[in-house]
Amino acid sequence: DIAADLVVRTPVSTVVTANYGMNSALEALGLADRVVGVGSFRGVTSPRLKQRITEGKILEVGGGTHSNIERTLALAPDLFLTFYSAYP
Repeated sequence: DIAADLVVRTPVSTVVTANYGMNSALEALGLADRVVGVGSFRGVTSPRLKQRITEGKILEVGGGTHSNIERTLALAPDLFLTFYSAYP
């Protein structure tokens, strides 16, 4: 419902999120089936993502100072969503 002058569509097949706030947003957008990795299973509240974790379709990649960049790269996501703050 947001008016836009220009929409650029970028095909994204796989997503890894290291930010809990992105998980529910991806589900709300109908993109939960594209998530292949999350920072931590503990922060997942989305029912669809929890189901995909149980099915083994989502791996835990860590986040922040405990991230596992090798695991993230091995998943070869089209998009990686994270969060940075100068004031942790």
